[in-house]
Amino acid sequence: MIFPQNVSQLEAMLQSPWFLAALVWSMVVKGIALWQASQLRQKIWFVALFVVNTFGILELIYLLFVAKAIVEVKWVQEEGTRPKPKKERK
Repeated sequence: MIFPQNVSQLEAMLQSPWFLAALVWSMVVKGIALWQASQLRQKIWFVALFVVNTFGILELIYLLFVAKAIVEVKWVQEEGTRPKPKKERK
């Protein structure tokens, strides 16, 4: 049961610009991280990102370090962009 004092506290919190900014930030970063984890077929990361709420901290770690490294490795493998050996001069 919700008591009247809790409702007023909830209304005050929802009107705070800091709370709304943190809420929007968390939702955007979480959405991007979940999409990236699903595209890379990483089920464990997807579940961890979905369940744990860290206001974007875990999501940023995933996006900046884990997913970025995997995407770079896959891109190099698909494109075959290895440095070519230099030609020998005669």
